[in-house]
Amino acid sequence: MDGWGICKLQKLTVLTKLPFFGKTARGTVNDRHLTGQEHETGATMQTIADRLDISVATVSRALRRVPGINAETRASVLQMAAQLGYRLQKSYRTGRLSKTALHHIGVLVETPLSNLPAPYMTGMSEASMSLNASLVVHYVRPEHCERILLPEFQPRAMQSGLLSGLVLVFRWPIDVVKELSNSFPTVSIMHQYRGVDIDVVGVDNQSGIDLLIQRLHEFGHRRIGFFGRCGDVHWATARFGAYVGTLSALGIEHRPDWGIPIDFDTLNDPRRPWDHFTGKAVEAVRQGVTAWVCATEPAAHQLYARLVAEGFRVPEDVSITGFHRPDSVDPSEVQLTSVTASYEDIGAAALKRLLYRIQNPSESVRAILFPCGLYPGETTAPPPGAAVSAEKVVG
Repeated sequence: MDGWGICKLQKLTVLTKLPFFGKTARGTVNDRHLTGQEHETGATMQTIADRLDISVATVSRALRRVPGINAETRASVLQMAAQLGYRLQKSYRTGRLSKTALHHIGVLVETPLSNLPAPYMTGMSEASMSLNASLVVHYVRPEHCERILLPEFQPRAMQSGLLSGLVLVFRWPIDVVKELSNSFPTVSIMHQYRGVDIDVVGVDNQSGIDLLIQRLHEFGHRRIGFFGRCGDVHWATARFGAYVGTLSALGIEHRPDWGIPIDFDTLNDPRRPWDHFTGKAVEAVRQGVTAWVCATEPAAHQLYARLVAEGFRVPEDVSITGFHRPDSVDPSEVQLTSVTASYEDIGAAALKRLLYRIQNPSESVRAILFPCGLYPGETTAPPPGAAVSAEKVVG
């Protein structure tokens, strides 16, 4: 990943990157809720921003001496702050996570579904009680994401300037993320956005793919395809890259035609037509592919249904793995071989990271990645004709 450093912290992978802050569009943050109160003079960051015709975010970064602010802009901000008698509150400079001040946090969920399971929200909700945070959850359909920038389509707490920060769930348009992150401290769950410096909490895609391909390799599979290659989102690109890298490390041939591309809209919505994509995978199985690593759980379920409909037995004829098994799975569904990382823990970590970011805005941008565990499931087995001892494959 471009420009990212990597370290390990309490079994989590933490990627760090020095933030870059350029000139931003005019913001609407009410800094009374960021700094705790107005100053005795009545001056706020909004006052300084209005006088200089710049964004509140730029004022905040200049006052905190965050790298990347134009020297002339910083000097103007400091001079205006001095003239108005403005002083940065101590809470902006503290390095510890304070739980005394109540923070209202916006949770913006992009989803085409009306009955979305809420494991991330469960984790955030439970964590909010101990972290003294109040959650404002707002669901937005993909085609309406840009509306969140317009006050008339924002949740009331966001309109009123009550929010201290935002957690973004699922994939938002990059231009929208840029605008929101200019006005609010922001943390994204799962999605990294090229050119936007915000914290991310997600899963370690490399370790998850390693576990799945290692399992297939131990079963004797050497003709392994990837179902769900998509360059539109970071996590799909990372999983496909990990697939290619792990095959190479194990000395297994990588065939480009065995990486089935799927557009993000389909990959993100199991209600869309999948026949075109699953048909390509069926043809590849007829040409000799014995196992599929799928980019997501829904993709694996779609492929499983198509293969069974075509008369293939899973896992006797072909093996399938998903990726990032839900915390709760209907026992009547096929139990996919997959990897796990608690959705609730990821949600809780995202909220905690955002609160820390609010109190420590100048800290380097980080990506906190949860390690994956293997879920053996029932959709992987040796390929037809292979002889593998039971002791060789654990789990």
